[in-house]
Amino acid sequence: MNKQTEYLENDRIQYKCHPGYDLEGSDWIACKKEGWIPPPKCFAPCILTKQQLDNRNLLLNGGQRHSEWIRNGHTIEFTCKKGYFIVSPSIRKCVDGNLTLPSCNSSGKCTVSVN
Repeated sequence: MNKQTEYLENDRIQYKCHPGYDLEGSDWIACKKEGWIPPPKCFAPCILTKQQLDNRNLLLNGGQRHSEWIRNGHTIEFTCKKGYFIVSPSIRKCVDGNLTLPSCNSSGKCTVSVN
């Protein structure tokens, strides 16, 4: 929005979200008796860090990245580190800054040392 703080009924302005956020609907809003029509809504991206992935033995499908920024409404696919298997859906969707991470369990394999 521009720096003006008060608007008259029927004034229209162009609304922008912070960088990385996605705007729902039109970027043009109008001042009405009820408030801004349509009311602006910005959706946050989801941010994954290497620590979050390491804590759950997760990898991002498609390559070794240390972090990931996922736009609202977009999906990402996970895999597990070697020796682990995924126990919940591997594809997850970012919803307004929230992303539920899948779980990885140990494969339960045993090793034998041969002498």
